[in-house]
Amino acid sequence: MLPLSSWRQLSGRILKKSINKITENILKEEINDKLGVMLAFDSWKNVSKQNLLDSVLFTLLNGMIIWKVEDINGKRYTWEIVYNETIKAFE
Repeated sequence: MLPLSSWRQLSGRILKKSINKITENILKEEINDKLGVMLAFDSWKNVSKQNLLDSVLFTLLNGMIIWKVEDINGKRYTWEIVYNETIKAFE
């Protein structure tokens, strides 16, 4: 019989590896989309009162994909923050 992984392994290393693989596959697929993608931004405060900046990809194939959420606590939500966080994400 095959032993099952512990919950720590599943919620840690295995989950992170799976998420990275899925994200990589989706992004590869979307990069080759002939119609392109649209990138949108949103910001809000969570229940812990942290300021968050969300980047969302809108695509023809997969619809809406939440791409990245950044903690922008202590920063004013301006176009400069959006630009700098986007550049960091693309790198």
